[in-house]
Amino acid sequence: MRKLVEVAQCPSWAWQMVCGGSPTLKLFTEIVGPVPAGSTIAEVMQRQINDAFTWKDLDWLREVWPGQLVLKGVSTAAQVRTAVSAGVDGVVVSNHGGRQLDGAPSSIEQLPGVANAAQGRLEVLVDSGFRSGADIAKALALGANAVQIGRPALFGLAAAGEAGVGHVLQLLIAELSSAMALCGATNVRDLLGCAQVEGL
Repeated sequence: MRKLVEVAQCPSWAWQMVCGGSPTLKLFTEIVGPVPAGSTIAEVMQRQINDAFTWKDLDWLREVWPGQLVLKGVSTAAQVRTAVSAGVDGVVVSNHGGRQLDGAPSSIEQLPGVANAAQGRLEVLVDSGFRSGADIAKALALGANAVQIGRPALFGLAAAGEAGVGHVLQLLIAELSSAMALCGATNVRDLLGCAQVEGL
């Protein structure tokens, strides 16, 4: 009922959705052009993907951008070495949720090789498929400096707005704390890279 009341308070938005989708989905229209009415979110996102990006483009970006630079989509030790040479500050081990190539190796499978290649020269983040505090503990133990949790936060947002996101974060913290206790870790630093050290 509350959602119906919210929709009723935004008749213009509701009418736009009925007629083919919100114009807010038309991201970067000045670059990719207008999106046909009725396009799905997947179609909108696909129009924004450009496979022409190369390592030379990364070199250019590093020259013009003086701030922190993090490269997402890294999955091999060779890519890490190239990223280090390019002056990248961090990498995100990611298969983009398996949306691009559903047969690609999972991020957690690729994480140990990437972390070993990084050798502390850059930060290693990871995403794609992390849904619980135990998942976060595993990633930290395999060498990640941080874990990105986009979907759980979005699930909480969709269910209950800001309070829902806060609830999800509290659940993840509680699950991570429980996993740490069961591993004998008293703080997150105890987990960092311990699976590599122990050869797990």
